[in-house]
Amino acid sequence: MKSSLFGSATPGFRYAISPHRIEDIPIPEQAMLFVEQPETRDRKYVIKIGDTIKTGQKVNVFDGDSPTTVSSVTGTVTDIQTYRGDYGQTYTALSIKTAGDDMDDAIAALNQSTDLDNLLPFSGNIPGVPDLTVFKRYESAIHTVVINVLDDDLLVSVNQWAAQYLTSNIKQGVNFIKNIPGVKRILLIAPERMLSIVNTIGVEVSVIDETYPNVLPALIIRDHLDTILPEGKCPEELGITIFKAEAVAAIGQMIATKTMPLEKIVTVVKRDGSCQNAKVRMGTPLKAVFDQLNITTRSGDRIIIGGPMRGAAVYSEDIPVLPNTDCVIIQSESDIPGIATTPCINCGECVRVCPAEVPVNVMVRYLENGLYEEARDLCDLMCCVECGLCSYVCPSKMPIFQYIKLGKYELSLIETAEGQDE
Repeated sequence: MKSSLFGSATPGFRYAISPHRIEDIPIPEQAMLFVEQPETRDRKYVIKIGDTIKTGQKVNVFDGDSPTTVSSVTGTVTDIQTYRGDYGQTYTALSIKTAGDDMDDAIAALNQSTDLDNLLPFSGNIPGVPDLTVFKRYESAIHTVVINVLDDDLLVSVNQWAAQYLTSNIKQGVNFIKNIPGVKRILLIAPERMLSIVNTIGVEVSVIDETYPNVLPALIIRDHLDTILPEGKCPEELGITIFKAEAVAAIGQMIATKTMPLEKIVTVVKRDGSCQNAKVRMGTPLKAVFDQLNITTRSGDRIIIGGPMRGAAVYSEDIPVLPNTDCVIIQSESDIPGIATTPCINCGECVRVCPAEVPVNVMVRYLENGLYEEARDLCDLMCCVECGLCSYVCPSKMPIFQYIKLGKYELSLIETAEGQDE
């Protein structure tokens, strides 16, 4: 971290440099698929223990639902449970005893055509999770596609690895995006040290300062497109969408091979802080990854999905690697930072460090008292880019980042309820 003697400069974290070594994790004996549960609780399962699932099969779990999950493994369903994540996320977890690697007929559909409509069912199930549905929801309105070569948190190097070793796939993905109706500009964001690699892709390149959190969407739009993302708006409402380099490589692989990518690159951060990239079959439980890398978790350890600034702790090693799992951190009990109930001392460190210039010291007072609408209306809560720097610098050890995430979630519930009343 770099900061000035008197605190007038914000902390200067540098993004990770991609490690060259990568470990191939074999297909596990037991895999797990997460399927989002419908809002209505009385839906009946149409899948049962003993059913066989094939690689590439669209998995239908509830009656009357259109399947949105595509299986990354072949095997037999051995257990069906409910998994509850953060902020109201609820999934049906399907445990699968793997056997072979037969492809389902769903994959054969790609052999006939690789146009946008044909790729849509797979977009939420491939590495990097490129949301291709935006080109349908905002039909012909998306004019700019930004490809991000850096990752959105510290220590993570997934997208850099993809840019360096999957360049040909990225070229294929770029050519596919160029042909989507409405797309007029493709801009690739990369650090200066990677220009020799990305300049071969054949698109416009903009150099990014590698200081965190410059790759978060609102900051990319401000710094590289000279546009301010309005409060509460998403980039797509401005005709802009941002894809990870890994996601574009996955699209390119589908175009080139006409099969669904099944492996995800994951950065694993060990207790000693060392980082290693691993190529993991999606659906592989974290424990299988740890066993292959000779990592043993101990009582009191914390497992974090995501990077150190924006990640979230999970309570089980059985959680699978998902298409959006970029990083896993194992933090020993002695290294876990404490959370205090000490009130804000109004030192102003959070205000100085905030890239969005939000009055964090005032906003957190509203948030910790459940006054979410006041935090939004009076302190620009929805302008927060969720970088986590405020929590890092807080001398009172307040969980400011978690207060912000909770506040935004509660506001979404309020807005949904108000919409239903209307």
